[in-house]
Amino acid sequence: MNYYYNKDDYIGRYGWTTSNHREEAEEITRTILREELEDIINKAVEEKVTVIWNDAISRLVHAITYDVNSCVEIAISNANDIFHSSKAQKFISDSIVRSLISELKSINPIVIK
Repeated sequence: MNYYYNKDDYIGRYGWTTSNHREEAEEITRTILREELEDIINKAVEEKVTVIWNDAISRLVHAITYDVNSCVEIAISNANDIFHSSKAQKFISDSIVRSLISELKSINPIVIK
């Protein structure tokens, strides 16, 4: 160990003193710690964001499921009234017949008037 390196009045080869060496070591330490802390903080933030995102999506899926179930329940309860009306039955029947005629017309030798 160099005794003179530890003395406060040490002056090195390039005019550096003990305090210059101390300052350089402190700056290197700060740089390393800053990089390590940034990595730790970035990982922690990413993990927390993932937890928050998953919770929000889970709540959204639950809310959407409830809304869809409510809409289907209302639609089915009203469907009985809708499908038993004569207008709805005629509309459905006419649509089916038009579709059948259209398909039959696509067969070349058949002519429907």
